[in-house]
Amino acid sequence: MAEAYDWYIHQGQDESFQARWSEDGVVVNLSTWSAAFQIRESAASTTPIFSRSSAAGTITLDDETNILLSVPAATSAGWAVSALRHTKVVDNTVWTDLGVYDLELTDPDGAVVRLVQGRVWISLEVTR
Repeated sequence: MAEAYDWYIHQGQDESFQARWSEDGVVVNLSTWSAAFQIRESAASTTPIFSRSSAAGTITLDDETNILLSVPAATSAGWAVSALRHTKVVDNTVWTDLGVYDLELTDPDGAVVRLVQGRVWISLEVTR
């Protein structure tokens, strides 16, 4: 069962995402697994806004079974966001709905586990 979390990104700033999977308090050893992560405008969108994978070396499954990925400032600075997307204000920051994401892990036998999923909110960059 995937955990659901919103992810907040400041456009034009280096951002990172870290996760760790544990069951009954025991961290799952992911050293032989692979990982894939995507952001899309909607789950039905054919083209991802952002994509990372362990196969491409853009997601790290480290020796302490942490899952690490990052969004470089230059990448998020190039994201175009429709003016029609929903917005919300949290602590005087305007956040715009960029889309949805999920992180999937694949075991050595090919079974897929969706570890985490949710909405991506972006604070749009003013200085460009």
